[in-house]
Amino acid sequence: MKRFRTLTRGIGWAILAIMLSIDWAVTEVATAQNRRLQRSRVAMPAQQRRSADTDITKNLTQNMLEIVRSVSDQAENGTVDLAFVVDGSRRMANAIAEVERRLPDIANVFDEGMIDYQFARTSFGRLAGVPKITTHTFETDLVGIQTWLRELQVSRNAETGYGLDAILQTLREINFRPEAFKHLLVMTDSRLQTAWTVENARDKVVKEIVALCELDDIHINIIGMSESAQIQLSGRTGGQFRAISGKVEKRIKFVDQGALDKSILSIEGVFKLTAQHIAQTVRQPADIVFMFDSSLSMAAKTNKIKADRICGGIDEMENILNSAGVDCRFGVIRFWAAIGSGESVVTLSKPPLTTDQVKRLYRAPKQGDKNLLGAVVKGVPKIKTPADRKLVLVIVTDGSTTHRAEKGYTVNQAIGVCRKADAQVNVIGESSMGVHSYKGRFGGRATVPSIDFQKRVAATTNGVFYVMPGIDGRR
Repeated sequence: MKRFRTLTRGIGWAILAIMLSIDWAVTEVATAQNRRLQRSRVAMPAQQRRSADTDITKNLTQNMLEIVRSVSDQAENGTVDLAFVVDGSRRMANAIAEVERRLPDIANVFDEGMIDYQFARTSFGRLAGVPKITTHTFETDLVGIQTWLRELQVSRNAETGYGLDAILQTLREINFRPEAFKHLLVMTDSRLQTAWTVENARDKVVKEIVALCELDDIHINIIGMSESAQIQLSGRTGGQFRAISGKVEKRIKFVDQGALDKSILSIEGVFKLTAQHIAQTVRQPADIVFMFDSSLSMAAKTNKIKADRICGGIDEMENILNSAGVDCRFGVIRFWAAIGSGESVVTLSKPPLTTDQVKRLYRAPKQGDKNLLGAVVKGVPKIKTPADRKLVLVIVTDGSTTHRAEKGYTVNQAIGVCRKADAQVNVIGESSMGVHSYKGRFGGRATVPSIDFQKRVAATTNGVFYVMPGIDGRR
């Protein structure tokens, strides 16, 4: 009996030990899984940051080289002064490192174009809450620029500073050569700010910057984020705006009424800015062809914004181009689509036309639906601009393209037609906000094909996009 109790007790202890070992193993597995889960949760933001850094770096260097090639192509006298204005915050460290690595590629673009170039540099940031802006005058030594970029990468604790003040200080302190093609290249992943504390400080600094640029014919190119100051500065000085990352690019809004100061919130003002851009970027005789939306919808909008103001804008454009000495001829494409079938209707009046003829064609009766893509695909090849003249398109429309009217035509196809014709395309069109045909993450946008085309064709052909005042995109 005693032996039986001993045996039973031994079996019980063995069962208990087995149960405890199983429980320990389960606990250990669960703990290990929990550790792995915690590690993955901690690692995820880092992975996202690396992905974002890669996105910014890739877009920054690609856009930087495209802007430099454009500057080189337009420098007729073979002389370029390029001033870098770089956000020296810690968030930009990887992007700055890539700029340093690709600096020889920038120099090669100018060398291949036989350009006499020199670089200046400005950095801006805040360290321990104290703003710091540093400018260096022009030099041709790439080693000095690369050393400067390496020093910026060391400032790991720096925060974004006052970018508007840095641009203004650059214009005031750096001496451009009088004969040079003068450009700033601003790089940031943040909004441009100012330390000024007066009322409407940002608007006032922007105006002063634009005034200085107009005085000395300086162009501001920005690789940054979509916000009013950056879009205004690039658009109003004849420079280029590029998104610093793909994520930023999705959030780009076109130059809308809120992005422009009150002095240009008029039809004439928008035509004036477009004409200034043409005068600054087109370096050869030009055939300027207006593409007029002649649909019934445009007629309704025209009643609101007054046709005579659009015609006044055409006169304003002619005056600016003549004053700038641009050798230009005018032509007109009118477009609409037959109601119901959506077939394209395109009428072409080739250059040379007088501005009075252009205005009469604009005032011609409106009919049918919209047909922008079809007008581009069918109309642009028929212009047949002479080889010694530059084709410049000025699209005037109130906006959205219906899928029915655009059947058979794509955005890429229309852009391809413009590029094949070597056309600069400028758009005076519709706001992307407030239309209910599409809802995206960042709010309402107009019908996708129209807005995508208007945005991309201007960006890819060195044109500009402006929203026509009085047309807000709402239906």
